[in-house]
Amino acid sequence: MRQQLQLLLLIALVIALGAAGYRILFGSGPGYELVVVSAAGATAEVGGRSVGEIGPGTTLPVDSRVQTGEDGQARLRYGDNAELLMAELSSIQVVSADPTGLRVELESGTVSARVRQGAAPLNISNRGRSVGATDADFTVMVGSSGPLSVASQRGKLSLIGMGDQSILEPNTSLHTHGADRTAVLPITESLLFEVEWPEETKTRESTVEVAGTTDPYATVTLGSGPDAVRVRADRDGRFRATVPLIEGDNDIELRVRDVSGRKATKRQALSRDTTAPTIEAAEVVWGQ
Repeated sequence: MRQQLQLLLLIALVIALGAAGYRILFGSGPGYELVVVSAAGATAEVGGRSVGEIGPGTTLPVDSRVQTGEDGQARLRYGDNAELLMAELSSIQVVSADPTGLRVELESGTVSARVRQGAAPLNISNRGRSVGATDADFTVMVGSSGPLSVASQRGKLSLIGMGDQSILEPNTSLHTHGADRTAVLPITESLLFEVEWPEETKTRESTVEVAGTTDPYATVTLGSGPDAVRVRADRDGRFRATVPLIEGDNDIELRVRDVSGRKATKRQALSRDTTAPTIEAAEVVWGQ
């Protein structure tokens, strides 16, 4: 009887070890899941069906889509040595998560990644372009019209679909512009942000043009909400945008985010007054 009990215990142990080994080999275990660490203003869809807001502990299976709203963010963890930080107004889709690594499609916005040595490879792709790492800190930014920027704060990155560039060295950034054109630039020590506001703070016009200088290819957002205007600085860091004005006082906020994830904000009060000037009638006395 005792021998039978020992045999049963041995069989149960073998089954348990086999199940654990299967999870390790085929990626169904927790080590190969993308899990939410923290989130605010972030929602998810799984297989095209909305699951609403996400929070700590939410598991994101393959084919999940995660979106962050204005002022939203989401920090995601893959295993013990890899993390993703989604900035506001960003969207990703989980393409694969298994022992060969994690791959996500960055549909829009900005994602920063931290991958430590020993982690499975992490790959962020967009429209046939991809950035991969096994031991690095980096950021990928995708503009609404398609341009992509990537910066490596630490470690080498492997690149696919970005012209002749297949490797990005630490402390450098790469920016796509036009068809198959790229620019590789060093990461500056501090974020430049200078704004040329209109000389007149009061106008009758319905729009105002704002220009300035920031880091090359940084994203500049003017205003907030659905009427916000977003532009990308050019190679020299110059930007120009037309901002709509409402009647009365307008508190214009400009926010800049470079590919390294650094941010800065400037504000300016402008006023729109379309009221016609009042012309007082003069009294005329005839015969004098």
